Amino acid sequence: MTENTKSIVNELYALRAGLSLASSENDKAASMIDDFKRRNDSFKQQTEQNALEIMNNENTYTSNRDKITNDRNTLKNSYNAQKSFSTFAYIFLLSIGIILVAIAFGIIALQIYDIVEDPRWTKVLDGGLGKFMSTIQPLFKPFGFMLAGIVASPAAGIFMILEKSTASKKSRAQIQKQLNALGGSDADVNVKLQADYVAMTEKNKKIRDKEIEVGNALASDKPIIEKEARAISVVGKGIYDSLIPHYSTILDVRDWKNLDLIIYLLETGRADTMKEALQQVDVYRHTEQIVTAIKEASSEICRTIQAGMDRLNSTILSCSNMISDNLGKIAESQGNLLDELKLTNDNLQGLARIENVQAALLAKASTSSERLINDVEELQRNSSRVVLELHRSIYC
Repeated sequence: MTENTKSIVNELYALRAGLSLASSENDKAASMIDDFKRRNDSFKQQTEQNALEIMNNENTYTSNRDKITNDRNTLKNSYNAQKSFSTFAYIFLLSIGIILVAIAFGIIALQIYDIVEDPRWTKVLDGGLGKFMSTIQPLFKPFGFMLAGIVASPAAGIFMILEKSTASKKSRAQIQKQLNALGGSDADVNVKLQADYVAMTEKNKKIRDKEIEVGNALASDKPIIEKEARAISVVGKGIYDSLIPHYSTILDVRDWKNLDLIIYLLETGRADTMKEALQQVDVYRHTEQIVTAIKEASSEICRTIQAGMDRLNSTILSCSNMISDNLGKIAESQGNLLDELKLTNDNLQGLARIENVQAALLAKASTSSERLINDVEELQRNSSRVVLELHRSIYC
């Protein structure tokens, strides 16, 4: 490798160091943006879970209320049915009592019938009373027998009704115990259900309040993060822009994504000049071997950088000075944007110190030049505007 080729390779490594520093700034902005996106996605998932939890709490309360109401209504209907039977039993027993009285009268009627037929009473009854008794006497016998015939039935009925009435009382007592277990009186149950409703609404309110708090925090942080990410991107773009005037004369900006492969071709003697290196890059591209070639080249360059690059100090220092000069201009033109990040001229120029550029080169040693350029393109987009998606709660 000729001295001229060595000089070009050193310049290309310095370019890579500058791109690495710009990429590091993109990492800062991307970290802020990604962190907000994670918070936003988490908040979105939480709002969906909250909606399900609130609905579940409401459904649980409604289901429990309806079950208690239905169970109590069923028990009260059974209780009233047993109570109605008891009322019927009392009426029936009263009727039986009346029938028994009637039976007694029937028996007396039969006795009267026998008296009228007895010759010994004929003289006694010869008067008006006798005529009256003789008139109604034919009615006594059939009426008496009819009443006497139903004596057995009331007796059996009384026994069955008394037994059933006793069972009804026990059943009502058991039902009352069950009603007590379900909250006691209707007033007590209403008080408990009202307390359950209040507890449910308070629980749901806490869920909504927490959701509102998180949603408001995200809404408040969104413009701040957008501005900070944009400011960092402006700095990163400034680093990239400072590289263009000098290094574009060595390698066209459109070929910077192939930087690793070009360095590899020159450093390993596969190409003696920049022109030859670019021609071989075109060959790799046309034979669809460019991806594999860049991957191999990036691995080799990573090992070279990690092994130590003392010979690059002068070229990296030159790169550092270019970056520092351009960042000073950015501090003047973008003062309002950078002030909130406390990025003064001294801060920005300190960012471009040679040790920081060298550290960026080492930190990004395993990152391909293609990825570095992708980071730069992202910086260019974000430097003009950063817009973050914000999920809004229905309660905010």
